[in-house]
Amino acid sequence: NSNTVAPYVSNRLSYLKQNISDPQFTVTSSGFTGNVGGGLLFRVGPRMNLDTGASYGYTHFGTRTLTDKTNGTTTTGPGGNGAGLVVRVGLALGI
Repeated sequence: NSNTVAPYVSNRLSYLKQNISDPQFTVTSSGFTGNVGGGLLFRVGPRMNLDTGASYGYTHFGTRTLTDKTNGTTTTGPGGNGAGLVVRVGLALGI
């Protein structure tokens, strides 16, 4: 119940498809990312807020397929996983 500060939470899901190609190889994989986070909006003016927040994301790629273009062979393996933390401070402008 404040006119100057507003807390928020966020949740994002995304599907990823990765294709990498060079003259010798092609690699493809797909996966999912989930992010959770939150922050505070501080009112600076009638149409401007200071946004401070953070989010944590985890990505899981499924099977990776590697194709050697020189001989046509294909191999598969685990695509890999990764995580990241994003901390941000910025201005949110209303138009």
